[in-house]
Amino acid sequence: MLKVIASLLLNAFIVSGLQGQTLSNDQKKFLKNNVVTICVDSNFNRADWKAISDQVKDKQLILLGEFNHSSKEVFQTRNGLIKYLHEKLGINVILFESGIGELASTEFEKQDLSPRQMTNGLVGSWRTEEFRDLMAYIKSENMSIAGFDVQRTGGSFVYLLKETAQKNNIDSIHFYNLEQRYSGTRQELSNSKTIYDSVSARTNQLINDYRKMADKLKNVGTASNQINFCVVTIHNRIKFLSYMLAFLKDRDMNKRWAARDSAMAENI
Repeated sequence: MLKVIASLLLNAFIVSGLQGQTLSNDQKKFLKNNVVTICVDSNFNRADWKAISDQVKDKQLILLGEFNHSSKEVFQTRNGLIKYLHEKLGINVILFESGIGELASTEFEKQDLSPRQMTNGLVGSWRTEEFRDLMAYIKSENMSIAGFDVQRTGGSFVYLLKETAQKNNIDSIHFYNLEQRYSGTRQELSNSKTIYDSVSARTNQLINDYRKMADKLKNVGTASNQINFCVVTIHNRIKFLSYMLAFLKDRDMNKRWAARDSAMAENI
């Protein structure tokens, strides 16, 4: 059975000195009766995860997360939880809120990459010592990783696309500058000063060219994981370009974030 950890949502295992709204007496009573101490020392080195493992032992998808993207102690503690879940419950896949194409490249090449290189496909603030430690563990245990973000988080997908296309005899005219054009278009679409009419034609042409490339890959005789991930990543490029272009026209931020969330849910 495939068991997966998805690193996207906040699960507060340890709460200390938290400031916010005042708790009611009923809420305080609930916490007193239900809070479980996980880490028994101030350095968070000795954690007892049994209370959590008892709750998730029959689950196929476990959601983890953090309250910001660069808390050393949180990630050290979470690494300990991931190791525990793998060793005790057989969790063998970790999903990251990073680009789906970028992490696909890392997954296919991970045995030839160093732990540092394996973090290159993650969002920039996750390329830390704690994540290198996690990648070293993933590699040593032959676990699998994948991304599910519709946004791009590195430049490695271009190599996977090129290798996959060449392996399947697809003419380079269809893919050689897609990602380069995407970089420039993404930058323009993300600029609050950009006018819709100034980029709409160019963006729609790029979308059409991505669609043609996806069709080329889907028409290859024998499918593979590489082909499947390339097609899905291209579809993510199209989704991102489409909702960002729509945002320049309607300036509806809620619609933009809903489109991103929907795309990530589909990726998972």
